[in-house]
Formats: sequence, C-alpha cells, structure tokens
Amino acid sequence: HVFCDGIHSPLPYAGGGWNETALLGAYRQGLNPDIHAAMALYDDSIGLESFLQRTTRVVANCLVNLPHSSPVPIHLSSTRVESLEPSFTPEIPAEYTAFQDVFSKQAATHLPPHRPWDCAIELLPGAQLPKGRVYPLSILERQAMEEYIVEALTQGFIQPSTSPAASSFFFVGKKDGGLRSCIDYRQLNSQIEQQPYPLPLVPAALEELRGAQVFTKLDLRSAYNLVHIRAGDEWKTAFVTPTGHYEYRVMPYGLSISPSFFQTFMNKVFREFLHQFVVVYIDDILIYSRNLAKHRQHVQQCEFHRPSVQFLGYIISAEGMQMDQGKVSAIQEWPQPLTVKELQRFLGFSNFYGGFIKDYSTITAPLTSLLRGKLQALNWNPSAHEAFQRLKEIFSTAPILHHPDRKLPFTVEVDASTTGVGAVLLPLKQRKKMSTENPAAANPLTELLNALKAAFQPTPALPSASGSPMAMPAT
Repeated sequence: HVFCDGIHSPLPYAGGGWNETALLGAYRQGLNPDIHAAMALYDDSIGLESFLQRTTRVVANCLVNLPHSSPVPIHLSSTRVESLEPSFTPEIPAEYTAFQDVFSKQAATHLPPHRPWDCAIELLPGAQLPKGRVYPLSILERQAMEEYIVEALTQGFIQPSTSPAASSFFFVGKKDGGLRSCIDYRQLNSQIEQQPYPLPLVPAALEELRGAQVFTKLDLRSAYNLVHIRAGDEWKTAFVTPTGHYEYRVMPYGLSISPSFFQTFMNKVFREFLHQFVVVYIDDILIYSRNLAKHRQHVQQCEFHRPSVQFLGYIISAEGMQMDQGKVSAIQEWPQPLTVKELQRFLGFSNFYGGFIKDYSTITAPLTSLLRGKLQALNWNPSAHEAFQRLKEIFSTAPILHHPDRKLPFTVEVDASTTGVGAVLLPLKQRKKMSTENPAAANPLTELLNALKAAFQPTPALPSASGSPMAMPAT
C-alpha cells in the first residue's frame, strides 16, 4: 500500500510502467504532512522518497517503472489520517472479550456528561484573573497547535471564549521527540481555593498487596478529560494562542485542583472494591488477587494476569517492591550536574527511591549541602563528586522491599549521626542486635534524638502495623 493524496484505487499498470503520474507527483510536490507522519509501512529513518528511489526508476514524464518483471499492484489504503493511525489493542484474554469496547480510543474522545464530581473552580475573594501573554511558536509548534485546537474543538473539549481570563499556551518536548501542549495555569492556581481531598500515600497503599500473586494494571486514556468542568466555571480555564482565545469544557491538565477532583471521582467509582482488590492512584489502577481464579472475578481490562507489573514507578510482584530498572538506568547514566537546577533535578529524581537505600541521607549529604543558602553557581567539589558516583553505583544493587507479614510483631529500628536520621519498621525476627562498637550507639543523645523523630514523625508504614505487637528497641 502507498499512502498519498488524490490517487484512485486500484492503480493499473501496462508494460511494466505505472500510468498514474500522481504517484510520485503527490510526494514530490509536498505530500500532506499529516498523512506522511501517519505512514507505517516504511522505515522512517530513510523516508518515503529514499525508499521509492531504491525500488523505482523515475522517467521524465513521471511514469514509475518497477524493477520487477511483474510489478505488484498498489492499492490506496486511505486518504484520511484517522484511519491510517495504527490501532493498538491489548491482548485480551478470552474471558474479557465482552469488554473490548472499553479499549476504544474513539470512545475516550467523547465529551463526558455532567456528574456530581464535576470540577468546580472557586475563586478566592478579590482574586486577580490571569492575564497570560501569547508565546511565539515555531513552525512545527504552530502546526501542532492548529491540530490540537481543531481536534479539541471537534471533540467538544474546548470552545471559543470571550472570558476576561487568559492563561498562556505553550509546548514542551516529550521523550519520543513529540510535543505536549501545556497551559500555564500558575496565576490561576494561586487565585483558587485548593481542594482538601488528599491523594493516597503510595507506600501505605502498596502494603495492601501482601499475599497477592496475580496483577492487572490499568491506565486510563485522557483521564482528566473524562471529568466535566462545572457548568458556569468554563471561562476560568480560558487560554490564548496566536490564533484565538479558548476555554475548556473538560478538566484540563495543569490545574492544581485536578488531581484531587479526579481522585475523588475514582474513589467514588471504585468505592466497594478499594482495600479489597483494587488500588487507585489518580488515573493508575492496580487490581491484585491471591490466585488466577479469584483474579478473573476481579479483572475487566488491560495488562492481564501478570506476575509483576510496573505501577507508580515501582515493579510490583508477589515478592515485594523494587525499583523500575528504566529509572535506575536513567540515574546511572545521569551526567554530572553543572548548575544548581540540574543538581536539584537529579536529587528530586533519586529521592523517589530513597527508601530503598540504606543511609540515603548520609550518602547524599555532600550533595544537599551544595544547595544551602542563596547560590548563584554550583560549587562542585571532590566530596560531591564521590557522593554522586557512589549513589549511582548503589542504585544498581538496591534490595527488594518485601511485603510486610502482619502476623509478625514489629520493631522500629532507629539510627542517627550528625548527617542523617532514619527509622525503619521491621518484623521482629529481622532485627539485628546493635553492636556496642558502633560509635552512634555510644552516643545516647544522638540515639534519643532519632527515637523521638521516629515516634513523632512515623514513616507511612507505621499506621498499617496497628493490630500487630509493636516494640521500641532499648538504647
């Protein structure tokens, strides 16, 4: 199949030469870029023109001769971009084929109905409306913007606006080289009432997986767009582009209240299943079961019957939790930070897995010390370099955090020094006797400080131990 504009199907040939002059003409004169981008049958690294040049001979009158005695017929597949996009359908086990419609990409583009959980945007008294400026866009960004606006208008997700508010529209790059549209809602976020509804504590939520053997992971498509803006609040989401002024009818990304509203919505939907066999964190859903037979009663869609899944940045299995190897590789390949922002970015990334690394605060102390005060430049030094390299090495050998056995009694192990304070909740049988040769053990004030921190600032794992015997080690 050849994807191009204005060609009728089938294409006849005579005497080994194609008598349809539009074949390369459409491409050489500028193939529709949307269709060109949607082509899936050719190697993108060489391009369509190079591909055709390798297999054809173009004569002066644009006839195309194939270098075969019997050229294969070419048929036009489509001239519509939508039908050219390859569709992805998960491998759905037979017992769930009745739910194939929930995987439809088209279904996720429908305007959602109004519900009790519509996103309400309450302005603070005396709020100053955002007055964002129009950002200049490159040629590629302008083309992507026009495509986004047309698509969102067609879906009903946005509408033309006459609002006095205006937030800025811009793009950020994605890992795959594409562009992600963004609205700068920082001004609006500072002028609206924040939602008190909390997001789940991830470590506490994942403790529910104890004993589970089979997992199914779901990832909602265009999640926030499944929630309608409360009627009358649409004007507050208005944004400006170089070509117009628009406002959202669905909950947009970038609003500070969006996660709380969506978590409320999801908790209402899954209320009877939460803490039974479902964990929900915003748009990520994990279904867990002790065996496959039970799992078939729980599951309805997506990554089916897995012994392990990637969920919220962790690899979850019956054995426990471990770090996502993709993220570990990113840490190991991280270049040396050259600026304060680059160091902050690295530490922010590595802090996510700090609970896997013993003495993490002590190891990173030479790095965090570089961020104290109002610094204009990063004062990189040998101790920081050593800590940076050591941290990258340690991440490659981080342990698996096993699911706690709540039938066992627990103990709180504490440790402290002048550079770090830590506490960990352990089954009593895993506790190791503290050596009196440990310098920290000989400093009762340091250990007392750590015990107090552990008691008054417990880790997220502590509340789950209620009902199991607890022991504080004597110092």
